[in-house]
Amino acid sequence: MKGPVHEDAMDHTTIDETHIAERFVLGQLDPEESRLFEEHFLGCAECLERVELAEQLQQGLRRAAGRRAAIATVATAGLLAWWTRPARRLALGLALLLAAGLPIALLLPRIARLDRELGDARSALLAQQSTRERQAAATRTATQTIDQHRNAERQEAARLAGELERARQPQVNVPILALSLVRSGDGAKEPAARFRFPRDSAPWAVVSLEPSDPGFPVYRVTLRSGGRARWQGGGLTPTPAGLLSFSLPRALLAPGDLTLDVEGLPVGGAPVPAGTFPFRVVP
Repeated sequence: MKGPVHEDAMDHTTIDETHIAERFVLGQLDPEESRLFEEHFLGCAECLERVELAEQLQQGLRRAAGRRAAIATVATAGLLAWWTRPARRLALGLALLLAAGLPIALLLPRIARLDRELGDARSALLAQQSTRERQAAATRTATQTIDQHRNAERQEAARLAGELERARQPQVNVPILALSLVRSGDGAKEPAARFRFPRDSAPWAVVSLEPSDPGFPVYRVTLRSGGRARWQGGGLTPTPAGLLSFSLPRALLAPGDLTLDVEGLPVGGAPVPAGTFPFRVVP
């Protein structure tokens, strides 16, 4: 038997080593120790739980002892049938434990520790399951986003392929925009050239103009609207008749006043103005 426990030594290490909770339930503490332990476990959830477990086990062992006394009166012929019932078999096992003198003080701390470990294991398992569910949801979201991007890319590729196929086909009823050079001093007048896309025409217009100086090997053209450049193309070479021809998409020829500025590009030199060609696109 352990020696008496003083008030300053009433801590969990001493309680575990001296099995105070179990001895308290069995009534093996002296009055002073009982008083000190009562003051402690009333404010300690862990020790209160150990006292409750000890009381439950003590009650179970008492019931098992009563059943053990009843077993002794069972006839030998009915003993085998009685043994096959699970509840009585458990009672007999508890009675045998009691008869073997297994110290309760050694069992209860282990039961409490295993119960805590089981709770921790369950909490860890739930956390792992929650993490896996979040990862699976994130994976599904990423997969859906990738599929949406792929579908959009396929649709865009199909659209561009259709436009390319239409561009390769022979174009009929293509409108032609023939422009005349504007001399200096005519900038204040309204554009003399007017252009209207015919109904149901091709989405392109062919532009034909004659630069003011046909002596350059290559030319550059800039399309402007309200003074702002909307398109610029270089590498234009004149035809044998001295004309420049190129095509513009309908999207660049919005209704309003537009201007084509032509520049000659000498070899190794700076661009040289070669004419301004204003025109008006009529709705």
